[in-house]
Amino acid sequence: MALDYFAPGVYVEEVDRGSRPIDGVSMSVGGFVGFTEDVRGDAELFKPMMVTNWSQYQEYFAKAGSDGFTDFDAYLPFAVQGWFANGGGRCWVVSIGTKLPGSPLPPPEETASKLMTSGGKPSLMINLKLPEAVDGALALPASTGSRIVVSVVESEPKPLPDDAPEGTDPPLNNGEYFSILVKDGGEILERYDNLTMNPQAETAVADYVLTALESSEYVTIANISQSGQPLSRRPNNGAYEIAPPPYIARLEHMARDVQGQRSDKTGIQGIFEVDEVAMIACPDLMRAYQDGLMDLDQVHGVMEMLVSNCENSFPGPAFRMVVLDPPPVKPGKNDNLAVAPEQQKPQDVATWFEHVLIVALCLAHFIILGLKLPTLVTVVDRLWCRLRGT
Repeated sequence: MALDYFAPGVYVEEVDRGSRPIDGVSMSVGGFVGFTEDVRGDAELFKPMMVTNWSQYQEYFAKAGSDGFTDFDAYLPFAVQGWFANGGGRCWVVSIGTKLPGSPLPPPEETASKLMTSGGKPSLMINLKLPEAVDGALALPASTGSRIVVSVVESEPKPLPDDAPEGTDPPLNNGEYFSILVKDGGEILERYDNLTMNPQAETAVADYVLTALESSEYVTIANISQSGQPLSRRPNNGAYEIAPPPYIARLEHMARDVQGQRSDKTGIQGIFEVDEVAMIACPDLMRAYQDGLMDLDQVHGVMEMLVSNCENSFPGPAFRMVVLDPPPVKPGKNDNLAVAPEQQKPQDVATWFEHVLIVALCLAHFIILGLKLPTLVTVVDRLWCRLRGT
């Protein structure tokens, strides 16, 4: 019906805009940040890696032949396994380390690659040779996108010298001799031929493997073979990936490693740079808090960053969500120190989320009312202090 706008007054005109159905939003791609057992293959520390199933996760973030779970009960492997077990599709995983910050450096034999004989007995132990220690922590070599690989192949005794008397028989090849090739990707960095496990071998015939590899710039080697003849102690042919010692961050770097940098696409910031990721979780945030590696203020800061990045996800998906784990605390008691799971009650979780919701609503109302920033900061700070019981 046409309205007459010539007379003074207030007019209401209804305009039919048609139906506005709710469009479905895809939340099928997850993002996880936390500790893993290992970082190998094409995966890199702190960088997002796409994983499509649990076996692929083990290929990138578990030690060879392992179940993928850490010896310090990191939560990330359980979260990823649960994601796939409950029908989840592909996800992106960021490893922030394979040991908790501040952990002691493991002994060389723990991180060594062990070469076995054809009979499955120990033969050689190989470690990556690293630069000198800095502030008590080993410095890792520059990342080349691949790991050093040691290959063991067939070899033979050294040939007779040119001045050998005529009629001298060459050394007998009884199968104990081998060569070691040190590779980086497809490039051969070092090659050692005519090697043997016999420390008393004549240098004119073969070189003892430990003596020959003393000059290596990339690996260190140790003889862990048991008693027996050189042939029975010879390492089996094959390619062996040499893992570097685990990255162990200093305690003060924990929050920085979790957060990462957008320019380098690392940590949580790196996950948010993956446009298809719609659900994000940082399960080991609570693992770090339980061990006192992060305080409650740092945990709150990371959570706030997660929520803020979800709200400002451009140019990522229009809808993103973050899964937040409530800290294992009893709000207002025990100075908010972590408590055992059986000591935390559902009421404590409800109280935590109630205060978090109050802070979020307060932020929204202050923005709507356009109040000054100092007033906003003061109120939020008081609410946070109330939550912490301080």
